[in-house]
Amino acid sequence: MASSIKTRLPGRAAIGLDPGKRATGAVIFLLEPVLGVVMAKRIPNEELCEGFLRDPNICWIVMEDYRLFPWAAATMRWSPLEEVRLIGAVEEICRHLKIPLIKVQPSSTKQSVTNLMLRQLGTWSRNQHVTDAFRVWWTATLFFWEDVMEHFR
Repeated sequence: MASSIKTRLPGRAAIGLDPGKRATGAVIFLLEPVLGVVMAKRIPNEELCEGFLRDPNICWIVMEDYRLFPWAAATMRWSPLEEVRLIGAVEEICRHLKIPLIKVQPSSTKQSVTNLMLRQLGTWSRNQHVTDAFRVWWTATLFFWEDVMEHFR
């Protein structure tokens, strides 16, 4: 399957991901010469793993992690847990390609980066997965910058 990025990224970039069952919210921030959003959309999970994440200009990825909360366990019974499987696939791709991966907890993203803040930053979307991908990226860069930079030391 062809990647949704038709050509290589024009420079070093960082990606924010919000894993979904069939599609993932993805945002790409170009890091140089100035910070800017290159793309923000939902990408089918198969396409994400088969091509999208393999661009050589990706220098780090931030992804929302997954937690099965006790109160949700009953409704998830016999679930194939597609999000968890996708997270594992992204972890393996990052390990193989030596791309630093930072995972943030869903609870920390929602508390740290509000919808108002996303609107003020110009990165709010009507699509919830894309909004959450922006939220994940901003949480890591604004509140966990030391953790991000640790991957580059």
